[in-house]
Amino acid sequence: MAGRGLPTGVGMTALYVVLERRVENARTDRLFHDPFAARFLTALRGAPSMAATAAFSNVSGFLRGYIPLRTWFYDTCALEAARTTCRQVVLLGGGLDTRAFRLQWPEGTRVFDVDSPAMLALQADVVASAHPTCYRSPVAVEDLSGLRTALHSAGFNPDEPTAWVLEGLLSRLSEAENDEVMAEITGLSASGSRLVADHFNHAIRRNPRFCVAEQLLTVLGPIWKSAKDDVIAWLATYGWNAQVMSPDRPAATAARRLPPVLDRHLVDPGRVWFVRAAITRP
Repeated sequence: MAGRGLPTGVGMTALYVVLERRVENARTDRLFHDPFAARFLTALRGAPSMAATAAFSNVSGFLRGYIPLRTWFYDTCALEAARTTCRQVVLLGGGLDTRAFRLQWPEGTRVFDVDSPAMLALQADVVASAHPTCYRSPVAVEDLSGLRTALHSAGFNPDEPTAWVLEGLLSRLSEAENDEVMAEITGLSASGSRLVADHFNHAIRRNPRFCVAEQLLTVLGPIWKSAKDDVIAWLATYGWNAQVMSPDRPAATAARRLPPVLDRHLVDPGRVWFVRAAITRP
């Protein structure tokens, strides 16, 4: 396995997510099985910078437990969509996740793994000896403007229902980019398509607890660029029927405790949104 340099900018947040998933995978009561998380850390040459290491440690103190819960929520929603209406799944900007390999997809599922060439190259190193549990198509894009063309070239069929998986993506994009990606997704979505995403409102970004975590992460580069106060209304403008929930609901289902920075009783009226949506066309 060839060694690679560490990701930079947003890629460093992907590394943080991998670290959290590795910790979760070592638990006896883990929410998911992810043998690839540790492999990513081995594949990366060297260790994070001292500043990044300190940021990871400090942020974990504020957010410990959130990433595993979010991962479990996305896994559950993506598999449910594939088992019902969607045999196409698009992982949009999934970073260092390996859902095409670690989840048990229904027979005939095709997963389009969309990310930057650098991220996909790192994934290729880690999964070189593994076999996907679906038909997997890596799709390299540098920015959102190339999404439609790249998907079509990879064999994507816009006439079939698609499950769109946007883990941690929307808040990393500007307001304009949020609209751009939803316009593209909607234009590629047949009736019966599903979407799973997460976002947060403006109030939580003003909460002192949340501001501390955000400031700790800025050493890794720009992290969050947008927020949505009414996700349901926003998605409705694109024809999506959405349901939103605070992380405390899946946390209760998973018998996990939320970190205080995300406990809605402590950060009210701040909200983190877990979003599920579907589109129905005439």
